[in-house]
Amino acid sequence: MWHRKRRRPQPARFRRRFARPELPDDEMRTDAPRRADGLRCEITIRRHDCGRPHVRRYQLFASNRSDCYRVVCNGIVVSERMGLSRVLEHARLAMPRMLSERAMT
Repeated sequence: MWHRKRRRPQPARFRRRFARPELPDDEMRTDAPRRADGLRCEITIRRHDCGRPHVRRYQLFASNRSDCYRVVCNGIVVSERMGLSRVLEHARLAMPRMLSERAMT
């Protein structure tokens, strides 16, 4: 088709310049044993500005897709399949907004 422009392949110097840095072996271990329960990640949020400490603990377990998780928040299943950005959105919306000192006077 005449209206499409084709991109030229990028030279090797551009590929090297924008390549992702390699992680050291001790930071990214693939030989580490996986947990039997499928826990992939755990996010703990503590707020200390609302009178008493407010704690939310999100556990992200493996699901049937590689980029999604089964999410458990404080022992309650939130979703069977949720992406990481939706988990962070859920955490943000679940935390109450606090009034500032200026607003209270």
